[in-house]
Amino acid sequence: MSRTLNYAIIGFGGVARHHALASYQAALQFEGEVLPVLTGLMSRTPKASPLPHVRHYTDLETLNRECKPDFLDLCMPQHLRREAFSFAAEHGLPVYCEKPLAATLSEAGELAFQIGALPAAMAFEYRMLPAVTLMKRKLPLIGDLIDFKALFLHDSYLLPRPKTWRMTAENGGGALLDLGVHMLDLLAYLLGPLHYLSGEKGIQFPDRNEVDEFGRMELAAPPCTGTLEVSRIHATEGSGKTITLYGELGSLFIDLEHPYELVHYDLPTRRTTLYRADAELLAELMYPAPRNSLGFYQDAHTCALLHFARLLYTGQEDPLLASLDDGLNAQRLLAEILA
Repeated sequence: MSRTLNYAIIGFGGVARHHALASYQAALQFEGEVLPVLTGLMSRTPKASPLPHVRHYTDLETLNRECKPDFLDLCMPQHLRREAFSFAAEHGLPVYCEKPLAATLSEAGELAFQIGALPAAMAFEYRMLPAVTLMKRKLPLIGDLIDFKALFLHDSYLLPRPKTWRMTAENGGGALLDLGVHMLDLLAYLLGPLHYLSGEKGIQFPDRNEVDEFGRMELAAPPCTGTLEVSRIHATEGSGKTITLYGELGSLFIDLEHPYELVHYDLPTRRTTLYRADAELLAELMYPAPRNSLGFYQDAHTCALLHFARLLYTGQEDPLLASLDDGLNAQRLLAEILA
């Protein structure tokens, strides 16, 4: 019999649908693991639930009483999380929180303090990609680091679109807070604590957006420095989501949309090697095999929720999961450029 933990999703916009689908993908593909089981949805507007046997609610008290979740999955806009964090703290409910932690650094600190010692994690799902683990484990191949370059570029805001909360000042930021926070966490996970050196941000279409549409940051991960560039308005061929680490003996490269592969260039031999995640690594990570993939983005979300469910069930720490402190550290860096 599968071991299960119930969860309820608070806020049911676009990303919440990936968190909901994770329950079904996990049940179908990871029967032997601790499975997250979706029992309820909540948003401020009354609506019929799109999922059979999963009810929709408009208040936390009723949802908690009727669904009895083992943890709350917070997917509402970041500037609307205070009530849910207070409720979780009051009722002793662990929290799985979408990125970023909050709209501002001060509020992020308050939320992290409020949840206290309760189990909690951030949805930095890109950590789960097998390519990221391969990169971390193969770091010795390139010797001492000299430089790193991280890109997260897409064109989703390049053409006119209806205005949403993500485009308003109330959101706390734009491309940097929405996309850059992912890369800041990944770089810190791979290289250790980051320090902000300098940066710039801009708005190309001020008639559409109140927040940054692109940004660049120079960072230090001692003993080397590197750059992060993010954008919502760059039309690129390919994914635009890459990390390259340069060392004295060569380089390592991953494309986040090719989650099973790491490219290693070895300077002494002038050879390029493609490392692919094997079945043993995929089982270790609880990451779907290529033939079972629902796409890298969905797979990563499913994997992250599986890791959080296992942590809650077993009580064993999981270094792959991002903590609220990790989310807070990323926001400290962003506060330097968004202030």
